[in-house]
Amino acid sequence: MITVFILPQALNGTYFFLFNNNLTNFNFFMKYLILTISLLGLLACGGKQAKTEAAAGAETTAVAPSGDVAKMLEGKWQSVEDAKAVKEIGGGKIVDIYEGKKMTTNKFEFSADCSGNACAEGKTAKGCFSSAGEFDIECFSVINVSDTELEVSLVGGAGKSNHYKKMK
Repeated sequence: MITVFILPQALNGTYFFLFNNNLTNFNFFMKYLILTISLLGLLACGGKQAKTEAAAGAETTAVAPSGDVAKMLEGKWQSVEDAKAVKEIGGGKIVDIYEGKKMTTNKFEFSADCSGNACAEGKTAKGCFSSAGEFDIECFSVINVSDTELEVSLVGGAGKSNHYKKMK
């Protein structure tokens, strides 16, 4: 274990580092430490994203035309992460329900190429949809959709996917 001491210099109030009695080693160590932390951070983010993309690719079912995707999105979807949260899609509306209470009812718009709504940044092979309220709009990229599962990601969000299962 390497120990770094910060000692006050009694005469003029300045500080100096004592690192194995060699300031050059300390400078090298700090540069190495900063580089290592930066690389680990990049690897951690990149690895998580690659794993998520690989998992999404493995679960993806073949869905052809955008009409099929739009049709598959219709219905009640319960959040896998929070069972109290439900999204109901249909009739040009998307309703957010929490603990059985309607929280919001917004305009729902699906776009196969993400160009017809405010979701241009969220383009995916499966398309995207917007949830437009009176004063705001949220865009979701469709990562995966099947008869029983839905995975979406908020465009401009933290990159985390939200997983839903279809309710009967």
